[in-house]
This record gives sequence, C-alpha cells and structure tokens, in this order.
Amino acid sequence: RLLSHRMPSVEASVAELGGMRYVPGDHPKLASIIETLDLAIDDFLMDEDNSNRPYQIRNRVLKQKDLTNSSKLPYYLSPAEQGQTAEEIEVAVYNTIVPDEEKGKPNDQILTDHGALYELGFRNAYALANASEDSIKYFDATSGYSDYIKNANAAWLMYGDDSGSEFSSSGYKRVTEGMDKVPKKMFQNFVDNYGSRERDEEELAMFGTTVVSITKTSAGSYVLALADTKSPNNQVR
Repeated sequence: RLLSHRMPSVEASVAELGGMRYVPGDHPKLASIIETLDLAIDDFLMDEDNSNRPYQIRNRVLKQKDLTNSSKLPYYLSPAEQGQTAEEIEVAVYNTIVPDEEKGKPNDQILTDHGALYELGFRNAYALANASEDSIKYFDATSGYSDYIKNANAAWLMYGDDSGSEFSSSGYKRVTEGMDKVPKKMFQNFVDNYGSRERDEEELAMFGTTVVSITKTSAGSYVLALADTKSPNNQVR
C-alpha cells in the first residue's frame, strides 16, 4: 500500500500515497529494515512556514493563512471558536473536558468528569465541551485525517497542546527517494538472492499466495496452509 511519485513539474517533491513518514523510536522494525536496506533518509518537515498551503473547503480554495479569517472560512463557528485554527479549537475542547489535575498524564490514563478519556469518542468530547458541529467539520477538512476522524477514540486523537501530538513533526523521518523504495528494494534483494521468476519459479512459489492458517506442531515447528490470492473477478494473481 505504498506508492511514491515524482511529478515532472515538481521534481524536488515526492508525492506519497499510503505511508509518508515514520518515527524510528516508535517504528523500530521499519527503521531497522530501512537501515538494513541502506536507504537514504531525511527529516520529514511539517513546521516550516505553510501560510500559503492550499485547502479546498466547501468548494472554496483557501490558503492556510486564511483559516483564521472568519469572513473567509465557510463554517458556522461559535464566537469563541472564530479566529482559531481547527487544532486550537481541539486544544480548547481538551482543556475544557480534562480536569487540571489530570493534565500531563498519558492520555490512556486520564479521567474526565464523564469517565476515562479513552472511553470517549472524538465527537462525544466536542459535544461535552459544547463545541459547534461545524468545528468538527473544520477539523475534519483541514487536519489531514478526514478518512478516520468520524468518532475516533478521543485519547488517541486529542492533546492539550501541540507538543507530542499528531500535529508535531518532531522525530519524523522519510525515505528520501520515496517510501515505496522499502518494499521495492526488499523484493529486488529477494530476486537477487533467490533467482528470477523466469529461471526459478519454484523458489518464488510463495508469491501470489495467502497464508490461510498457521499451526504449531507438537515438535514446536510451524505449518503454514497457503491458498492462491485471487482478485475480485476470481483470477489468480
């Protein structure tokens, strides 16, 4: 599920579909694979000046610097929410529902007056803080997480400030040539070591198959049951 593409008109930038970054400390296996494959990496930057970053919101194209301009933003926000970014509103919601004595704890340990934070959905937290419905849509449209905001777990998605949150780029790394170089180089290494499809089909018998079950024998070894991977039209891939 990784595809990296350099657009001819923007050669300096790599467009990523799928994974676009990783944190070595949080993703040690991936970091180890990238190091073993000897792939060049660099910092994934998000905190530089993005004031001219474009957003398409409700059939309007706005720049990031326009998002705090209530006359341009096409959302019905409450007076207290107007003039704020979606992330600033999210921080205000967090600070409203999380008691002061609980702030600073890991999110999965925080208790609110309405139960544990991890028991609340994102929308539920906004409702408890009397945030506007459009403030959720505003966050949904501008945060980059629109596919799974819905009613995601509040403990996972919400923070009382930007440090350590999903919106901080601290520690993010990327593969310089594109994240899809990871599986591509792994595949090429396999072919280089075990032969090509043309000259050694038996060595590549595992390609195009799905592991159906894994059974541990009394001797401690494992038996894998395999089946052909088929496409929606029932063709073997």
